[in-house]
Amino acid sequence: MTSKQLFYTIYEKRHLIQGLKTYLSLAIDDRKQQSSELGSLVIKDASGWRRRFRDMLFALPDLGEVAESFFSDRMDLLRVASNVREGIVCIIVERNDLVRLKANIKHHRRIGVGRFVVVDNVSDRETLEWLRQQDDVDIVRVRTPYSTNRREAWINRVISYYGTDRWYLVVDSDEMLDIGFEGHAALEPLVKELERVGCSRARALMVDMYARPEYYAEGRRDQFLSECVYFDIDTYSKEAFRELDAIYGGPRERVFGQSALLTKYPLFYPGKRGVECKSHFPFPLCENTDSECGLYLRHYKFIPGDAGEYKRRALNGGYYNSSSQYKRYLEVISKNNDDRLNFYYNGSARYSGPSSFRRIKGI
Repeated sequence: MTSKQLFYTIYEKRHLIQGLKTYLSLAIDDRKQQSSELGSLVIKDASGWRRRFRDMLFALPDLGEVAESFFSDRMDLLRVASNVREGIVCIIVERNDLVRLKANIKHHRRIGVGRFVVVDNVSDRETLEWLRQQDDVDIVRVRTPYSTNRREAWINRVISYYGTDRWYLVVDSDEMLDIGFEGHAALEPLVKELERVGCSRARALMVDMYARPEYYAEGRRDQFLSECVYFDIDTYSKEAFRELDAIYGGPRERVFGQSALLTKYPLFYPGKRGVECKSHFPFPLCENTDSECGLYLRHYKFIPGDAGEYKRRALNGGYYNSSSQYKRYLEVISKNNDDRLNFYYNGSARYSGPSSFRRIKGI
């Protein structure tokens, strides 16, 4: 399967039919009111969001679930932070990923995030207790089972509540943003520059980070930042689509044979039309192409003890392409008879800061 074929596997007939039905329902029903069944994270400007979703579904009719879940899933604001700064809001959707979540929030505080909104999909008590101790974190609880499209709906609900006239950093709990633009080490100066040149989003290369094989068999989970310091420099390719300038490759393709899309737009200003429509790119699509790639997302997807989570996600089936990537991870692990993974090869480079990623070829 080519990368282009893989990219368009999302356009299955059932998704198209669902999207068209949702488009029609949004087009004829402007009478929906805020319901208490939707929880305390209320939808603000519901009619405006129906217009946004109608525009999105006209271009991407397979995304009906994003619009449906936006208007139907219950989301409760469990806790409002007591010590926040105005400016960029960081949105994180997570479930029981406390080790990575701690490092994630610490890192993004350091580069200028003043408020976090963690959308928690029924984590355990330990995770929630830690989140409650963070005075710059709002906690939103959603109990609806996870799917990739529902994740986008939840993010849009957060954007609706906090406002479309501000910048958002949208990351997963296993991602950490590095700023590669020359002369910018913090987010606020960067967004001011983006505003000056008329950009509403910034493109990032997602770089899968990994360790030497010994760590996966013997290492501690909380050591992942000091151990997962390697990345590929020569396994990438680039293709242009109408949705975005796509970059593929990295260790997931090299080790698992999966064509992983590595382009993302984590820094985003919704404005009057913007929608988080997919985990890798927002709508309107025309604003995604020809954007400079000056950000990097360090992606810590593989750390010791993750096999149990792979099994849960494989059984869930709600992740991209029916959770096929997690099923493949389990196949490789079972062949090795343990949790040991080997990503290291003669093209591995060691990370020492954002400038390290300038060595990457083919982007």
